Amino acid sequence: MTVFGGLANEVLLQIIKLTSAGDIASLASCCKHLNFLAQERLAFHRQKRAEAEDIVVGWDMWETSAIHPSKHLQEILEDDDCRFYTRVMKVGSLEYGDPVDDERGDVGISHQRNKDALIDNIESQYGPEITTLVTKVYTALLPYKAYAAKTDLSKWIKAVKDGEPAAVVILLLALHPNLEILDIHEPGQDWWKESDFAEDQCGHRGNIFHSLTTAAISPATNTLKVFSRLSDFRLSGEIQGGLEASAQMVSPFMALPTMHKILGRVVDGRGVLWPYGTGTSKVTVLDLAGDIDRASLSNLFRGLKALEHFRYQFSPPADWTKRARGRHYLNRLKWGPRTKNDAANNDPEDDESDESESDHHYYTDEDIGDKPRWEPRALTATILQYAGNSLVSLDLTAGGFRGVVKFSDDEPFIGSLRSFRVLKDVCIDTTMLFKRVKCSSSVSSIPGKSTQQTSWFEFRAQWLVDFLPVTIETFKMTSKFVGKGLSKADVAAMFTGLPQLRRRLPKLSKICVEQNEDWEDEDEEEGLEELYLRCEANAIKLLFEDDEGSTISEPA
Repeated sequence: MTVFGGLANEVLLQIIKLTSAGDIASLASCCKHLNFLAQERLAFHRQKRAEAEDIVVGWDMWETSAIHPSKHLQEILEDDDCRFYTRVMKVGSLEYGDPVDDERGDVGISHQRNKDALIDNIESQYGPEITTLVTKVYTALLPYKAYAAKTDLSKWIKAVKDGEPAAVVILLLALHPNLEILDIHEPGQDWWKESDFAEDQCGHRGNIFHSLTTAAISPATNTLKVFSRLSDFRLSGEIQGGLEASAQMVSPFMALPTMHKILGRVVDGRGVLWPYGTGTSKVTVLDLAGDIDRASLSNLFRGLKALEHFRYQFSPPADWTKRARGRHYLNRLKWGPRTKNDAANNDPEDDESDESESDHHYYTDEDIGDKPRWEPRALTATILQYAGNSLVSLDLTAGGFRGVVKFSDDEPFIGSLRSFRVLKDVCIDTTMLFKRVKCSSSVSSIPGKSTQQTSWFEFRAQWLVDFLPVTIETFKMTSKFVGKGLSKADVAAMFTGLPQLRRRLPKLSKICVEQNEDWEDEDEEEGLEELYLRCEANAIKLLFEDDEGSTISEPA
């Protein structure tokens, strides 16, 4: 404060006015007097942040239009303060380099002309400023020379001036320190990947992106304040065309010190690593849908410190499902809780058995190694190991293809959840409630003669009092894509021990099932009626839910 002690208030107010939006908070924290004088300016910046619009670049999946990232770079060059107000950035597909609004008529041509004019204008007016800006970011990242130094600075500057979308997007990410939400629609893009080191101007950005996330993980060395407030990361791929987003992108964002929520849709991953240490991530919500192998999910769980909400919907890639049907492979995935013969497990479209010669002929080693695997039992054991004391809600389901699903080694039976300490809400496929049990009996066809031992397998539903944790409040079952609904006998088995052992589930107040207006299966219709009666007898509400998880009504 000695520096400002002898200055008049008028001078201090002028200094405060000229202080950037990024530094005003630090200046106001120097002393009580400066904090008092800066209140009006702080309120001004808060208002600007509240009014700031989301930044959308690339092909806008949210508004179905194309926005070149150079437009937002121009705004920063014209008013540097604007980059401190942005809270949300959405990155659409940059796969095609120059997205257009519409291919019909001359709209695409008009868009191209506008883009060319924008880039030419920026380079002619702000060429030296762009060089300074890129150099500043590059220099700040040089401590992470294992990545940044692999990028040629002059090529990055040229790519930004030329309006190469990926180069500009990486720069924008570095220039917006107060982002809170980052939404990336990433259908098969390569612009962020570390392994993309091509020598053309489209290459090398993978190193810079890796440098940004690496710098952001350590606040002490994050001089650019990259992702310093980022708490919500959303990643999505494209269902059609095999354009899944890569789960490799989840790890670095999960490691950010301010990150709390990760959401992924149509995400694919094999061999995803977690090199940041055990229990270092502060993420509390992990919500994923796609095809990520168990080893990758286990690696991510190892990094979590106190996960509270976990949702994973296993969805085989659309192109794999299509190939699998064509090659008679989906019949290997069939399974059902009450099936009494193998024939009932086969897909209607499958003509050949699992062991047919043509089946082996169609499939390659690569297909087998990369085939989708749904292993909820093993995944549940991993969740219990790393989040057993913190997990509040658990949602494990399968989707993306219809019919019942077969699993090896007693999957998908997940055993008991009673070891979870604070688990309140559970949503699973009905299939996971059943365990294959070997039964046997001694039969004598002739009285007085020796008996003959016979054995068979049955699928039996678990008792809720032995399956659900003592803290459970809401239990939801689904069978839309996998397995079947419950029969009357299944429901009776589930409620074994109730209400006599209600003390084991003292907080269970709701059981939710999917809305189904057309009950074609008589067993399932009887099962629903039995479920209603059992819930009523145990003071539990039975609720219907729609596809979005919203409560429709209680049964009449």
